[in-house]
Amino acid sequence: MRDTLTEIMNDLSRYKIFLEDRKNESNFFNKNLYLSLSGDLPTSVRFTSLFLIINYIYNTFMNMDNSPTENNIKSLRYVILIDEAHVLFKEKKYEEILEKMLREIRSKGVSIVLLSQGIEEYNQKGFDFLSMCEIAFLLDIKDKNNTKAMEKFLGLSGKDTNTITQSMSKIQKGQAISNIKEFDKAKLFKVNQYWERKSKS
Repeated sequence: MRDTLTEIMNDLSRYKIFLEDRKNESNFFNKNLYLSLSGDLPTSVRFTSLFLIINYIYNTFMNMDNSPTENNIKSLRYVILIDEAHVLFKEKKYEEILEKMLREIRSKGVSIVLLSQGIEEYNQKGFDFLSMCEIAFLLDIKDKNNTKAMEKFLGLSGKDTNTITQSMSKIQKGQAISNIKEFDKAKLFKVNQYWERKSKS
């Protein structure tokens, strides 16, 4: 009788996930890649695949030298964008490897962008992901009435509280507030969306 691991590996072998590439032509360092796991996959396959992918990315970057710093500015090599990031917070194994990535690979010149429909998921008991989000943007999120959570997410409080509340009560599609220093704290601004720029060209 086969055990769970054997079943998972058998399922994984049905899909072209692992490619033989002796010439290393599929090196992800030289490409823009979009990885998406179908919702039709068995849960065990999705879980194992995602864990292996994240773990591979983490180990690959950790084997690199630290990125150079010039004039107190650290160079940026790569950007990892994780959509629906709240899914990773639901599994302890995902959460642990994501925590390690956020803590450690920034020294390698890698920036991680986490996207989610809300911010409550970022506040986990085992690890405060909010504290690791150096730059935060809030659009028309589902939990925009939770002022305390928004304050914590943006790293703002005190005199900025009223501005956060007022801005989020008026926010429209295509608008956001942020803690980035180039913008007025918690003040609404228009997001320059890619499809808008493309339609004008």
